[in-house]
Amino acid sequence: MLMGVLQPFQHLVTNSRRIVISTQDSQTGSRIGGDAPEGVRPEVVTSATRYLLTLALNEAREVSVFHSIDLDDETNPNNLYKNVSKLQPTESRVVQCVVHSPAARSSSTDLRSDLIGRALAIEPESPDILVEPGGDLLLGSKIGGRPYYFYGTLSYIESLKRLFEQGFCLVLQYTDGGYPERGYFNSPFDEYTFHLLAKDTPQGIVWRYGWG
Repeated sequence: MLMGVLQPFQHLVTNSRRIVISTQDSQTGSRIGGDAPEGVRPEVVTSATRYLLTLALNEAREVSVFHSIDLDDETNPNNLYKNVSKLQPTESRVVQCVVHSPAARSSSTDLRSDLIGRALAIEPESPDILVEPGGDLLLGSKIGGRPYYFYGTLSYIESLKRLFEQGFCLVLQYTDGGYPERGYFNSPFDEYTFHLLAKDTPQGIVWRYGWG
């Protein structure tokens, strides 16, 4: 039964919680990159599927995010650049979320991320920082609040606004140009900001996402 796992985040409208990438890895809890959690796989797995990160929702549940984003082939429907500033349809599997019991990293390299493993520190909630589209990125990765947009594409901004009006909450905003000790690298979303929204329903959690 998954109803209620989003409750800790649903009140985060004018407040948010900053996500900080640690300089150390963690086998458990919130983390990014490295090996996927033991026994956790998305519904659809292809040769392009990679693990991205895990967020602890509460003491009993985590959500792990996987992606099949292509960065090189413009004919691939999962190409990052063909999908910029587009809310992905509900049937899309280019990003997949799996809610599961707490699980440590697997010893298997199956679905290993292209990013090195690092712990994620989730800071206490504080007033959200709102920035005009394309403005200085003052709060790159966070839980809750309202999105930052790298591009000011009105259709995409309006599509996320409608989701908030329907009761969705911002579970994750992710922007990262590189871990401090490594300098710049291409994250799965390159220079864009990834937005992951969710809503509890009697049938389960509905996930919607895009980047822009």
